[in-house]
Amino acid sequence: MMNNRIHTGHDVLFGTVTRFLGDTPMANNTPTLDSVKTQIVDLVKVMKSVQGFRVSEVIAEGLQSMARAIDSGEDGYAIKVGIETLKAGRNILGSFLRHSVVDRKIEGDQIREAKFNRELGIRREEEGYDPDIMEHLESCRTELEKAVMVETSGTFAQRVALYNAMCKALWEADVAQEKRDKVRQEVARQKRLTRETIQGGTERRGQILAARRREADQILALI
Repeated sequence: MMNNRIHTGHDVLFGTVTRFLGDTPMANNTPTLDSVKTQIVDLVKVMKSVQGFRVSEVIAEGLQSMARAIDSGEDGYAIKVGIETLKAGRNILGSFLRHSVVDRKIEGDQIREAKFNRELGIRREEEGYDPDIMEHLESCRTELEKAVMVETSGTFAQRVALYNAMCKALWEADVAQEKRDKVRQEVARQKRLTRETIQGGTERRGQILAARRREADQILALI
């Protein structure tokens, strides 16, 4: 169930409040190098669990700077860079998840259609997926949309789980629709063969009757 609390300067990562990630660190929650490293490790794990998401160069560069600071004994600078990297990482991941299901304006009145909205549109309009399959996909899309629209009230765990569930739902829908289409094609093929067999049998019976009539006419012609 989504947690609808409002956070000010805080956020949640797998249920842990990261209080020092706001604009102003709290006096009684001064970040330490270990706490920053732990949260970076957690965040990168989350990122790597998201299907289709790649850790950006911005994050990689931040981690490299933090590593150099740690190596040179500049813990204070390492913490500063670590916090900045965490903020950037959370913004990038949040934007990725949000724009997978929420359309956005790019220039003027132009709209960039969200990934999953586009994928569902193709399956509905162009490929004619069955209504029950589309209904399930739309339900998964709606759940993800609800989660990403409440940015800091949910956890990344929830948003990522729903995003990955949407990816899985698309794959399963494709497999299911392909199986149904193959069954329908086979049924149509069998019906066509049956019609051709019946039609062929009727034609052959007609030919036999015509031949017999000719034979009968030949006998009658002898009289």
